[in-house]
Formats: sequence, structure tokens, C-alpha cells
Amino acid sequence: MNKTVLLCCSTLYLAAAWSQPTLNSPTVPPNGYSSEILAAAFIAPTAGSEVAQSWDFSDVNGNVVNTLGVNLATTSLYAPMFPQAEWVMSNGDQLSFLDFAESGLTLYGNANSANGVTFPFEDPLTQWPYPMVFGFYHEDAFSTDQVLFSEPYSLQGNVTSTCDAWGSIVLPNGVVISEVLRVDYNQFYVETYAGDTANWYLNQVMYCAPDSVLPVFFHEELVVTDNAGEELLNVTDVAWYDNTVLSVDEDVMVVGALAWPNPIERGSALNLRGARSGGFVMDLGGRTVWTCQEAHSDVLQVSTKDWRSGPYLYVPYKGAHPIRIIVQ
Repeated sequence: MNKTVLLCCSTLYLAAAWSQPTLNSPTVPPNGYSSEILAAAFIAPTAGSEVAQSWDFSDVNGNVVNTLGVNLATTSLYAPMFPQAEWVMSNGDQLSFLDFAESGLTLYGNANSANGVTFPFEDPLTQWPYPMVFGFYHEDAFSTDQVLFSEPYSLQGNVTSTCDAWGSIVLPNGVVISEVLRVDYNQFYVETYAGDTANWYLNQVMYCAPDSVLPVFFHEELVVTDNAGEELLNVTDVAWYDNTVLSVDEDVMVVGALAWPNPIERGSALNLRGARSGGFVMDLGGRTVWTCQEAHSDVLQVSTKDWRSGPYLYVPYKGAHPIRIIVQ
């Protein structure tokens, strides 16, 4: 039995009953809000229950992996591609154009500020409904078809979300929230480009609090497979937002893994930061085009001479989420 998990996450079923919360559309923070994103080793979520639970993550220490920003959509150069969006949320270079409407959190598409690629959805994705109540079930589909660097690109996906638990939570920074709803969010999509296909499975078990724009804590698992079902990538963690860095081992801390220039001309030298503990780059077909078991400098230069044009994933082994690279 993993003793660390027992220390990090203590779940108690409370004898005293209190009312289940109802969460409505949140008040969006002032334009320009930002917060650091922290992550730590995966902790399995508790089983869902109709009985109130108490989750304590106060012993979880994390690494800074990126910065979150929330701004008015009109402040972005890509706003014309997402005319219905009111807000743009940035996670490093990744941009999400969305609206916190009374009916639910709606995503109109994504963009990448580093490579300038936009993915407006033909059918907007409502990720979960408002008001949020214990026991709700929601599903929706999303898609985009376009031409990317003279090749057809397609993304077809769906989402299901279920509120399976409720109670109180203690965050890693010690903040206590007395009322939260827990949502089991599952996203699946098939991405096809230039004859290659990748299947993306994302599960986030997330804790939502009253008037909070985003969930306050996540259990996350991302799995990518090819058409034959062979696993190409598996990333797990827990994550949360904070404006202060908790106790972190500086030897393993990764702050904002980067890849530049992005997009990059085929044959040029690509700079990669964040692979001190190793990492790799693969294309959508699951072919590994570069790998490193351990780096001896903060930034590595990698030749793209033998790479094909198209999208790639840079995956550090520790401390950061995959980063998409576009080779032209």
C-alpha cells in the first residue's frame, strides 16, 4: 500500500449531514487575472458517494509547470476566429476561447500563441452545465475540419461529465473550502493529419467551488493511442492553482517547459527546455523522432533535418505537460 497517498489524501465520511451545494455561473475575475499552475504526483481519487466527504490535500507539495491567465477575448489577436467567445484563457502558449454563460461553460475552440494555429469548433463544446448539482450528467460533441500546411486536418470528439461526490476540501496551500462539488470529466477525440491518427483520452476528476471560475483541484490522466490501440503516451498528475510556490525540490523543478522557434522551418535547430530528467518528441503516428534520457544543460538544440512537416508533441518525462510543435 502506498503510504504517501494515505498521508496526502485522507477521506472521511461525515456522520453529520449538511446540504449539497448548488453552483451557478461564476463571477469572472477582473481582466488580467493570472495564477501559477502547480502539479504533483498522481493521487487516486476516492470513490463517488451520496454521503458528504472531506478531502485533505494539505500535505501535497507541487512544482510550478505553467501560468494561467484570464482576459477578455477581445484582447487577443485571434479573437476574430472566435466571435462568440467573451473570455480567453491562457495556459502557457495554449489559448482557450470560452464563455461562462448561465447555461454552462462553453468552449468555442483553441489556439496556440507560439505557432499561430487556430482550431475553431464548428459546434461549440459545453463542458458542463449550470447550475451544477450533485448527480448531474452531461454530454456534448465537438469537431473541427480544416487545412493545415496544405494537408487536411480533422478533430472529432465528445465529452461526458458527471457530478459523483460532494463535501469539503483542504487545498495544498491550506485554504479550506467548506462546499465543493466533484465532477468526473472525460474527454475523447480523434485527431487526423496527413494520414496519421491519434486518439486522445483525458480524464479529470475535479473539485468545483462556489463562484470559482475554474475547479480548485484536479486528478488528471492523459492517454494517447494509435489506431491499433497501442499506447503512445500516458501522463498522470494532480494539479491546482496558486500564487505562491510551495516547498519544491529545486533539482527536479521544471518551470514552464518550452520549445522554440514554434512553428519551425524543417531543417532548423529546435530549442527545448525542460528535459533535464529526459524527454522525447513524437509525431501523430506515434513515431519517436528524438529522445533524451538525461540532459546536462537547461536548453538542448535538436536538428529537425529528418522530420516531416506537421504537428509533433514534445514530452518531458518530469514536471510538465506535453507541448505541441509545428514543423513547416
